Amino acid sequence: MSNSTPTRDEILAGVRECLVESLAVEPDEVHEDALLVRDLGLASIDMLDLLFGLNTTFEMYIRPQEVQAQLLGGMTEEEFLNPDRTISDRGYQRIAELVPGFNRDDLEEDLTDADLFPFFKVRHIVDLVEEKLAERNTAS
Repeated sequence: MSNSTPTRDEILAGVRECLVESLAVEPDEVHEDALLVRDLGLASIDMLDLLFGLNTTFEMYIRPQEVQAQLLGGMTEEEFLNPDRTISDRGYQRIAELVPGFNRDDLEEDLTDADLFPFFKVRHIVDLVEEKLAERNTAS
């Protein structure tokens, strides 16, 4: 990628390419609302491969912690989680914003921080790449 800021469509195309390569999925399966785990079959171990691909493609560095921070949507971990690492009421509100149709009442038990991974969408990865590229270009 060049130093000019790519458009969102160009970022999505790069993310799509990384996901197709990492997960052996068809390109048309990768759209912004696709859930990484449920729709594309991403396992937690695949996340490191995906991050490596993104870092190479976009010539930047995304840490795994930044991916989780993207899901938190600006909330601190203390706001998103209860002291016992279960999701707080505000955390559940955030999940409901991210995943239309999510209903906390459908859960058999409270979610914990370890249960967050399935709520990531392609859109969240695109958003994160877009933010990181903007930061890099601002710093240049």
